[in-house]
Formats: sequence, structure tokens, C-alpha cells
Amino acid sequence: MSTLGTPGIYERLMEVIDQRLVKGFHPAFFVPIMGTGIASCILYRFPYPAEWLKVCGVIMFGFAVFFFLTSMFFFTWSCLKYKGYWSKFNSDTAIAPFMGCLAMGYTTLVNFLYFLTLKRWIIGIYVLWWIAVLMSLYCAIVVFYFALIAKKHGNQNELDPRNLHSVLLLPIVTLTVVASSGGLFLQDLPTLNLKITTMFFIYILWSNAIALATIILAVYFWKLLVYKVPPTNMVFTSFLPIGVLGQGAFAILLFGKNAATLVADHTDTLITSDHIRFLNEVGIKGLQISGNDLGAILASIFVFITSFIALLLISFGYFCTVIAIISCLSKIRPFTKNYNRKFAYHPHDTHKLRGLIGFNRSFWAMTFPLGTMSLSNTELSVLFGDCNAFKVVGAMYGTSLIVIVLVCIGGVVHTGIKDMTSIISPPQENSKV
Repeated sequence: MSTLGTPGIYERLMEVIDQRLVKGFHPAFFVPIMGTGIASCILYRFPYPAEWLKVCGVIMFGFAVFFFLTSMFFFTWSCLKYKGYWSKFNSDTAIAPFMGCLAMGYTTLVNFLYFLTLKRWIIGIYVLWWIAVLMSLYCAIVVFYFALIAKKHGNQNELDPRNLHSVLLLPIVTLTVVASSGGLFLQDLPTLNLKITTMFFIYILWSNAIALATIILAVYFWKLLVYKVPPTNMVFTSFLPIGVLGQGAFAILLFGKNAATLVADHTDTLITSDHIRFLNEVGIKGLQISGNDLGAILASIFVFITSFIALLLISFGYFCTVIAIISCLSKIRPFTKNYNRKFAYHPHDTHKLRGLIGFNRSFWAMTFPLGTMSLSNTELSVLFGDCNAFKVVGAMYGTSLIVIVLVCIGGVVHTGIKDMTSIISPPQENSKV
């Protein structure tokens, strides 16, 4: 019960929910889906596998599903309750790019479902994947256009170069994520025609993503050169460029492996096809190469080219990782004395952690990019005959991801408990003695 003039627990709870989760909803709330989703996949298929890690992966998948359902509930509620929110979520330059997090988070859930079901539910996975494709195309084309390219009313057409943060990559990375997702289950599709059609579509998605991401990365690094390291509240977004590089490498590695497998398994069909008759004329007749040898050569070429493209992206990913880490360290003690007290941990305390960045939702920005580098390095190690160097690097990235995700989940729980305590405790009224 509530006393006269004092709202009760239920009223205070609903007010907080409305202000923070409904009216205050931000598409960045979808980021935890990405982080926990990719963490569950890496735990389930860790470079050094163990049964207990698979169990942890299933538990992490449960967190991902919880974040997905909760975020979708408040997203729908906010769009229905407040007029103009749907338009803002899809056209506001500062907000709309985060819509890509929903598509990527959903795709990680589809990936984990495939790990659990494999061939047993491949058509269902394929249908869910096409939903992910549509979501990714919507983000990469519609959201990207209306948020960054389309003209708006008034002075909103003028974009401050200081606001050209790496979050602009988020709608584009969705294409590489869904492309790699298709590469995971492609070999389990029931027909050859379905495999080939899907493989070509995967390559189209990947090509568009890399081409557009190259432009955005160039703009982002120009902004770094001119305006230097992002502010403290945005510094963790320095990890986002790693995401498109790691996921792009992972996608093209899977494409090369799938292409090589299809060529090796269906050489006779390949060399007799009217669509690629030139291979028959040049390879078999001109160079006197047998059909089986031609298939093996083509398979090797696919793997060779895609592996070096992937290695190029991964190498740049290493560089971006170092830049991101240095950028974050430059914002905390003892590397700087003039740290931002607004975002620091206990800025007026004598605690040893004084000067570190306090937990906030931007911590989640580190998770998914680190996961993509783990996936790409692990896949590269498999390609090079279980190469220990890339396997160890993949495990290091994966371990870093899992630790940060656990910290973020702990931060969310701590914040939730803190908020609930303030709601349950009745407001203290000032009294004069």
C-alpha cells in the first residue's frame, strides 16, 4: 500500500520501467544479444573443446534468448506507445545504426540452433537464416540510407565529422554475419542446386559488406587522424572495426572451404555444365588436364585465394585490436592524470580502482568484435592443418570475449539489483528537527 501522496512500489516500478526501458529505449539494448550469442557459439565450439564448455555454451545461449525476448518486448512496447519512435529508430543518425545489433544478435541465435540440431532440422534453420538475411539487408540498405544518406528537414542534413564514430559500421557488419552463418550449414542443405544458389548469394552479401565497410573504415580512420581518440563514453566503440574484419575473414574462409568441397565432390557435373564451358575447353582440352585433376586444382585455387584474403583482413584486425586497447588505456589511470571523472569508477575515492572507467552499456561494444576474431583465427588454424599459432590466438580472443561478457552480465545484474533496491526502499522525506 502507498501513503497519501507517496507512490507505492508498483507505481514506482512502472515509472522506472517506462522511463528507462520504454520511453528511454535505445536500439543499443540489442547489443547484449550479440555478445552473449557469439559467446555461446564460441563456448560450444571452443578451439580446445571440452564437454563442460558445451554446457556453458548452452547456459550462455539461455542468457542470449533472455536478452532477445526482453529487448524485443520493450522495443515493441516503445514503438506502440510513443509516436515517432519507429521512425527515430530507423532514421536518426545517432540511434539507427544500432538496429544492426538486432539482426546480428538474431543471427547468432540461429547459428547456435544449428549447432544443436545440425542436419536434423536443416530446412528450419534455412528458413530462419533467410529471415536473418532480410533483416540484414534491411539494416544495410534501408537503415543505412535513411540514417546516413537521405536528406532530412532543417539543419539535420549537416553531419558533424566528430560524430562519425565506428558505430556506423553496425548496419554493414550484418551482411558479413549472415554470410558466415550461411556458410556454416551450407554443406548440409539437401540439394546441389540449393547449395550453389545459396553460395552465390553468400558471396554477394560478403562482397557488398566488404566494399562498403572499406569506405566507412577510411572515413573513420580519417576522423581518428583529425579528431583523435573517441571520448571516454565512446572509447569502447574503438573495437567495432575489428568486427567487420574478423567476421569478413570468417565468412570468406567458409566460402572457400565450401566452394572447394563442392568442386571436389561434383567435378563431373562442373566440367559438363554449359554455364562454365570455358573451363572444359581451356582446362581439359587446352592444357590436357583430366577432369579429376581439374577439380582438385580448382578446389586448391579457391582455398588459396580465400585464405589469403582472410589473412589480410585478420592482419588488419590485429592492428585494430592494438589500437583499440591503447585507446582504452589512454583514458584511465595511471596512463593519464586527467581522466574523465564523469565516467570514472569512484572518482573521489582512494580505492585502488580509482580512475578506471565505471561499468556502462558501452562495455558490450567489446564483446562481438573479439568473438569474430576468435572465429576467424580458429577457422584459419583448421585450414592450415590445425596450426597451433592461430588456434592459440583464437583461444585468447575467445577467452577475452567470455571474461568481458561475464563482467557485462554481472554489471547488468548489479545495476538491476541497485535499481530494485531504490524502488523497494520508500523515498526519504526531508524532516526538520
